[in-house]
Amino acid sequence: MFRKHANFGDYSRSVLISVAAMLLGSLSFGSGRAVADGPLRSDRVDTAIVFAVDRSSLSHSETLQMVRDGHIAALRSLNSVMTSGPNQCVAVTYREWSGEQRAEVVLPWSQICSKTDADAAARTIALYDYGASENTAARKTSSFSLSIEAALADLDAVSWGSNRKIVNLSVGGEGAVALVRPGGAMTNVIAVQNDRSAGPPPHQALMGGEVIATTASSSDYIAAIERTLMLEVGGDRAFFMRSEERYIKTARTEGRP
Repeated sequence: MFRKHANFGDYSRSVLISVAAMLLGSLSFGSGRAVADGPLRSDRVDTAIVFAVDRSSLSHSETLQMVRDGHIAALRSLNSVMTSGPNQCVAVTYREWSGEQRAEVVLPWSQICSKTDADAAARTIALYDYGASENTAARKTSSFSLSIEAALADLDAVSWGSNRKIVNLSVGGEGAVALVRPGGAMTNVIAVQNDRSAGPPPHQALMGGEVIATTASSSDYIAAIERTLMLEVGGDRAFFMRSEERYIKTARTEGRP
């Protein structure tokens, strides 16, 4: 009789242990899934990107707004490209310069590891209060070289390690002067002008930029930003661009169909 009850106790104990193991296993699985579904943060990113705008060289407020809208659209449309590398994250910052004035940090250094991150970065640029800074910009002169130097300094200040470093500089056509090639970072120059026929194309006056594009409308400006990001971050995805992007020539794609 005693042995029978002892056996029953052993059986009950083994059942309880099995149930507890199942519960712990389900909790561990759920926790792992939650982590897998969310963005993974690390101390490294695939690419660090400075979006730099030489505000004082963009003489019309409509053109300046086009530039801002282009960055917003590119962040939202290319989040899958920007998170496709080994680390599945990039770091971006968006800053505007006006002459010798210090950079205005619109979007501080931020990791983009998901669509949610990309939307948040785009929303920060869209909702920023530019009013006071635009009034100051009207009284300043353009300094293209200072924008480059400041952007490179920003790359050195990023807190995450990165496999690549990129400066995407948007500048008005009249402000595009000779550019000394910086070391250690890819420099893309997007020269914005309202009239394609007004003077020589800005890229003829530039030296050392890895990718240079001249744009004159909102659609081709957005396409130019997307192209530079696809080339430098997405690699082979650059071959799958939309048809309206093909006419925008760059130093990297001049010989491609």
